[in-house]
Amino acid sequence: MKKHQRSFFVAGFVSIVILVSIILSGCPDGGLPQSLDLSVTLTVSDNTNGTLVKEVSFNSAEKTASVNVANELEAVDIGIEKDIAGASVTVNGQVLTVDNDVSIELDIGSNTVTVVVTSEDGTAVTYILTITRLSESDSNPPVITLTGDNPFYVEVGSTYTDPGCSASDAEEGDLTSAVVVSGLEDLNVNKLGNYILTYNVSDSSGNAAETVTRTVVVQDTTIPVIVLNGDAEINVYQGVNYTDAGAVLTDNYDADKNILATGSVDTSEIGQYILTYNGTDSSGNAAETVTRTIHVVDFVACELPRLYFFDNVFRVPTDWTLMEFFDSSLTVQSSFEPPLMEISIFEIDNDLKELILGVNVPGGMVFIKLKWSDVDANDHTSVSFYSFMDSVSAARESTEITSVCEGYINEAKVPPVIKLNGDDTVVVAVGGVYTEAGAVALDWEESPDVQIDSSEVDTSTAGTYSVKYNCTDKDGNTALEVTRTVVVGSGAVEIIVQ
Repeated sequence: MKKHQRSFFVAGFVSIVILVSIILSGCPDGGLPQSLDLSVTLTVSDNTNGTLVKEVSFNSAEKTASVNVANELEAVDIGIEKDIAGASVTVNGQVLTVDNDVSIELDIGSNTVTVVVTSEDGTAVTYILTITRLSESDSNPPVITLTGDNPFYVEVGSTYTDPGCSASDAEEGDLTSAVVVSGLEDLNVNKLGNYILTYNVSDSSGNAAETVTRTVVVQDTTIPVIVLNGDAEINVYQGVNYTDAGAVLTDNYDADKNILATGSVDTSEIGQYILTYNGTDSSGNAAETVTRTIHVVDFVACELPRLYFFDNVFRVPTDWTLMEFFDSSLTVQSSFEPPLMEISIFEIDNDLKELILGVNVPGGMVFIKLKWSDVDANDHTSVSFYSFMDSVSAARESTEITSVCEGYINEAKVPPVIKLNGDDTVVVAVGGVYTEAGAVALDWEESPDVQIDSSEVDTSTAGTYSVKYNCTDKDGNTALEVTRTVVVGSGAVEIIVQ
């Protein structure tokens, strides 16, 4: 579409240019045009320096438009260009063509400009432009009023949506849409700080409103979180040095940092000790307090396992790990179960019948002296445990015996150990079926059969029954009898999976 712009100059006047564009489409069946679009751009400029004063637009969706102009503007020149044959345009009754602009003088106050577009069949579409020429006495600036809080607080890392403002002028009315907001481009919601937004507007007479500012405070009010390194509850053996693993303070803004506990642990005294962890981020937000409980326990209370000692082999039936040392004449072995402690051999003296072991326990390594006795006629011996110490030399000099265990020099004297498959207690409904899960025998040299006696169980009668498990290895060593409890009850529910 071709555009045409004309300016009307009057000595001492400010010129205003109105650019009107018309788009017409065919009118089927002689009705209204399917598409009729009139766009008007009104530009108010200072004719001495070309400075833009005001610009306003309207189209077919907005069939009315208005503009306020300064008192000095006494006339406007309306120019329009149409590029569609068969349509006529009038402005206030005067024909408007490409070569014929319409000049309209403005009275002080409201001036109505009527633009009529007429199609070939005589159907007319009318648009109204209201131009208000302000009075000479307009020296009052508009007033800006903020919407929303000032200061406005926003959480770091979130988003900021400006609540805006309103602007009003005594002569021109609502100027909100003309307000210019500065400072949004510098606002960084990912960085703590105070950011200043400024709001400015001027009316058509050049009266500038008093600048209004809003302070946007990007703040951090989210509390950090303390995460313990290690467990919240720890057992430490008496006499073992305890080194706390500490904790980490995690925050939504600050980098993670290590924090130390307050409180103390006296491993020389058996008891419970509480360590407390507190932390604050750079904004002063305090994390919720986290604690760790340290139990200092007695070694004797740790239920040291039953031991078998023969030839150059030291046998631990339960809960100790297997570690072989090729530079030593001793092997430490567990017969079954996952290990709970790691054992290292530090000294062995066959003449003194003494052995010093290092045991890895929570909090570090401790050392214990074991001393065995001479073998009797039945190849039986005894192993004495001395107090745990924090060094090999202290263990070597230890004289306090804490416990004594049985031992055998000849491996043929070591009895097997029975371990149940399944639970120690089984519940069966009256009239239900008891299914035997069986057991295994762990022996030093073989895997002997386990004899199972479930003759006592009567699932037709409610009661508590025992299943007995026994085993004897090839050397005639008899294991300790193990039992499983079978509870037959009318309230039990039998679940059968097919």
